[in-house]
Amino acid sequence: MAVSVERPGLRPPVISEASYKMLDQYRSFRHLFRHLYTHHIDPGRIFGLMEVLGETWSVVREDLARFLAYLESNDGGN
Repeated sequence: MAVSVERPGLRPPVISEASYKMLDQYRSFRHLFRHLYTHHIDPGRIFGLMEVLGETWSVVREDLARFLAYLESNDGGN
């Protein structure tokens, strides 16, 4: 969760809380996938994650672009 939290005096959040929650679905799936045999995986969950992948990427990309702009504006001219 650290990337979705502002660090006052240091940096704004890298990604929004919405992005964090969206990405967390993929993280939990990856964890499940790595620790179970493939016959335990729910195909419906895979298709559900695939359906929202484009939207997830769009939201995360906007957040990362916003954070990059913050970094560039605080570069100190270097």
